[in-house]
Order: sequence, then structure tokens, then C-alpha cells
Amino acid sequence: MDTTARTQSNITQPAPPTTAGLVTALLPSAAFVAANQTAGLAAGIVTASVTSATLIVIRRRRNMRTGVVLWASLAYVLVRATAGMLTDSDDVYFGFGLAISAATALAIAATAFTATPAATHLIPAVVRYRDRTRRHPLYRRVAAHTTLAWAAAELAVTGWEAAHLTHTTATQFVLVRTFVGWPLMAAWICGLIFYIRLRLDPLDHHLAHRHAQPGQRWPSSAPTS
Repeated sequence: MDTTARTQSNITQPAPPTTAGLVTALLPSAAFVAANQTAGLAAGIVTASVTSATLIVIRRRRNMRTGVVLWASLAYVLVRATAGMLTDSDDVYFGFGLAISAATALAIAATAFTATPAATHLIPAVVRYRDRTRRHPLYRRVAAHTTLAWAAAELAVTGWEAAHLTHTTATQFVLVRTFVGWPLMAAWICGLIFYIRLRLDPLDHHLAHRHAQPGQRWPSSAPTS
């Protein structure tokens, strides 16, 4: 096997989404639409909230993560549902989620100006590079660019959804968000993954080639430390 092939074998491919995963992600939206259409807004909020809470508990327990993240996720679902039911307003119910999304995007964007942008913790889930690559200044710059690009897209989609919310019914909003907003963000994330690979794969190959000892066999997998 040549050196190029050895380098490329170090690149971890992301697992493709499964049908079951996609169906599970759509369950809360489907539950809301079905209940809202048949029994009204309150029923839709309760049904979607119970579905979301159940999925959160199942996911966290399967991954053995039942600490702060679990309770924070459940608290978010409960507060959002309570606000929506007390006001009997779909604008409040969905607006609460949009406000959280915008605040999260701004907080994540701020990390791009720190030593460890948020994307530095997420890139290894897509590609696992060697230690030398992760310590290179280009790695941090790419992570910062990726962080800002994701946050900008999230803010744009959130703003579009907020404007759309005031002109549609609750069911229409959920359908448009599910089949337009989410696919747009998914496409953008795929583009960011392409950007990461375009900038960092050649760097990883170059550094591995430069530091390889004469006659040394390159490892077939990147170090995980």
C-alpha cells in the first residue's frame, strides 16, 4: 500500500443517518401535528412534549448520560410546554424554542474568538486527525470558521422561522420547519464537513509524510489521544 493510501485510511468516515434515526427525529413534530389537528393546541403541546421527553430519556440512558444534560433537556421541554399552555399561544410555544436557538447560536459563535472554538470538539466526530494536525494553527482556524458559519446559518434560519411563524398556523409552521428549515441546515452542515475535509485532509497528509521515519510503516488508524 502506498503512503497516500495509508494516510487516507486514517480518515474516519461519519456514519450515515439511519431510517430509524430520521423517523425518531420526526416523531415530536408528527405527534404535535396529529394532536393539534384533532384536539387543538393544548393537546398538541402535551403530546409533543411527552414524546420529546420520552425520547430524551431513552437516548440518554442508552448512552449512559443521565446527569445534568438529561435534566436540563427535560426542564427545557417542561418550561416550553408550560409557557405555551398558560398563554394558549403557538407563537409563545414555538417562539420560546426559537429564542433558545438564537441564544445558543450566539453563544457558540462567541467561542470562535477563543482558543478552543466549539467546532474543535465536534470535528473528531466526523474526522479523527493525528495529534500533529490537531495542534497545528490551521486546525484552530478551520474550527473557528466552521463555528461561525454554523452559527450564522442557525441565526438566519431561526430569523426566517420567526418571521414565518407570525403568518402561518401552528401546523403549517411545523411542516415548513421540518421539511424546509431542517433540510437547509442539514445541507449547510454537509457543506461545512466538505470544507473541513478540504482544508485539513491535505494538512494531515503533509504532516504525516513530513514526520514519517525512513522505512517506517504509517499507522492504519489515527491516534485517539
